[in-house]
Amino acid sequence: MSSSAIKMAASGRRHHHLHHHGHHHHLKSRETVHFKPSTDSVPFPSIPWIVPAVYNVSWNFNVKDWPHDSNITFRAGDILVFNYDQDMHNVVPVDEANYLNCSIPEIAAAVYTSGHDSIVLGPGKNYFICGTMGHCIAGMFINVSAA
Repeated sequence: MSSSAIKMAASGRRHHHLHHHGHHHHLKSRETVHFKPSTDSVPFPSIPWIVPAVYNVSWNFNVKDWPHDSNITFRAGDILVFNYDQDMHNVVPVDEANYLNCSIPEIAAAVYTSGHDSIVLGPGKNYFICGTMGHCIAGMFINVSAA
């Protein structure tokens, strides 16, 4: 009697194993169908990946001569990290007219206030001023040209 009980348990286990295998196979085929189109439509080789350079900016009243190394070539996608005392300063990306006037547009595109802001450079001229009253006039402004 005990040997037939073992046979039943074994066949039950085998049956469970088959069922599990079938279920797994079903998942796999669905997965393959699901992922195939997206793999075909991504043109991997045609996207050259250039790792952006990261530059630290000490955002203070002496910043207007930054970068002190005039040989640096900035590229669009490079990152400037503005480091400053967030209780005193902020960073406002502006256009050329606002940059020249040390003025903040009524609706600023962005005002960065973390004290450690990572800002990605766009192509062409990038203008930044401190938005705290009087700080831009005192020298807290930079412009960076990115190729």
